[in-house]
Amino acid sequence: MQVSPRSGTARGGVVVSALLGLTLRPALTSVGALLDRIRAATGLSPVLAAVVVATPLVCFAAGGWVAWVVRRRVGTARAVTGALVVVVASSAYRVVGGPYVLWLGTITVCLGIAVLATLLPAIVKAAPAGRGRLTTAWTTALGAGSAAGAMLTPPVAAATSWSVGLAAWALPAVAALVAWLLAARTPGDEAPSSRPVVPSLRPRAPVVALTIHFGLLAGASCTLMGWLSPILVDRAGVSAVDAAWMYGTSMTVGVLIAPFVPAWAARLPGQSAMVAAFAGWSLLGAAGLLVWPAAAPWLWSALIGMGMPSIVLALALISLRTNGPAGAAALSSVVNAAGYGLACLVALAVGLLHAATGTWTAPLAALLVVLAGQAGTGFAAGRPAVISSTAGSIAGEGGPA
Repeated sequence: MQVSPRSGTARGGVVVSALLGLTLRPALTSVGALLDRIRAATGLSPVLAAVVVATPLVCFAAGGWVAWVVRRRVGTARAVTGALVVVVASSAYRVVGGPYVLWLGTITVCLGIAVLATLLPAIVKAAPAGRGRLTTAWTTALGAGSAAGAMLTPPVAAATSWSVGLAAWALPAVAALVAWLLAARTPGDEAPSSRPVVPSLRPRAPVVALTIHFGLLAGASCTLMGWLSPILVDRAGVSAVDAAWMYGTSMTVGVLIAPFVPAWAARLPGQSAMVAAFAGWSLLGAAGLLVWPAAAPWLWSALIGMGMPSIVLALALISLRTNGPAGAAALSSVVNAAGYGLACLVALAVGLLHAATGTWTAPLAALLVVLAGQAGTGFAAGRPAVISSTAGSIAGEGGPA
C-alpha cells in the first residue's frame, strides 16, 4: 500500500486495508437483515423491495467504470478519499425520509462502495511488500463486515429504530476515511491522466470467464444476502428472530473461512477445484431450501455461508491473474462493471419472479441454475493465466511488475 513515511509500516498498511475492506458490506447486509421491518415502517412495496435489493448490483456495475475514469483523472488517493466521503454521507442521509430516499441513498452509498472495491486490488498490487497480508486483511474484513451488518443491526434496531440501525454503519466508514487520510501517500505524488482510456486486456478468454463467473456469483450472493431471512420465514416456517440468527450464522461461517482463501489460492497453480467447491456448497444450501426447507434450516444457512467466500476467491483471482497495479485496476474495472451488470439481471429476475409468483419455489429453482453456471464458469476462470493490460498506468503508481 502506498503510504506516507510517517505511517508507512507494514502493520499500518494491514490496519488500513482491513478498515477499507470493513466498509464494503455492512451498508448492504444491514438492509437485508431489516428488510421486513423497513417494508413495514416505510411502506416499501414488494416490487420496490426487489429493486432495492438489486440496486447495489446496478451501482457496482456503474462504479467499476466510474472507478477507472476517476482514478485516471484524479489518482487513486483522491478517488478513495472521495468514495469514503460518499459512503459516510449516504449512510447517514438515506434513513431520514421515506422509501424513495432510502433507495436514492442506497444508490449513492453503493456507488461509493463500488469505486472503493474496484480500486482495492490496485492499491494492494502497488504495495512494495506484504501483498498477501494486505489481500487477506481486506478480504477477511469484507466478510467480517458482511456478518456484522447481518448480526448486529437487528439488536441495534430493536433497541433504537431501523434508521439508527442502518445509519450506525457510517461509523466504520468514518474510521476508514481517517485511517486512509493518515496513511495514504500525498496527492502530489501522483500524476493522473486527464484522458480516460478504456482498458484492453489480453488474453480475452480468462477475462470473459472470470467476468461471467463473478457476475453469476455476485448475483446469487446478493440475492441470498437480501432475501435469505424472508426465504427462511416463508419456506422453513421459522420466526423472524430465528431467521435473523440464521442469516447472521450464514455470514459468520463465511467469515471463518474467508481469511484462509487468498493464501490457499496463492499456493495453487490453478484454482478451478476451489472455485467449483465453493459454488457446490451454495448449491447444496439452496437445494435444501427448495426441497427440504423445514428439515434443517440451520444447515442450509450454514452451507450457503460456506459458499460465500467464493467472492473472496474471485477478488483474489484479480490480483493473481495480473502482474502490476495498472493491470489489476484494469481487470478489476472490467470484472466489476460487466460482472455486476450481469449480477443485477440475476438478482432483479429472482426478486421479480418472487413478486409475480408470491412463493420462493421458482426463484430458488432459478438460483440453482445460476449456481451451476457459477461453478462451470469458475472452473474455467480458475485455470492458470497471466492477464496483461495495454491501457497504461498512472505515473507514480507503477506499471507492470
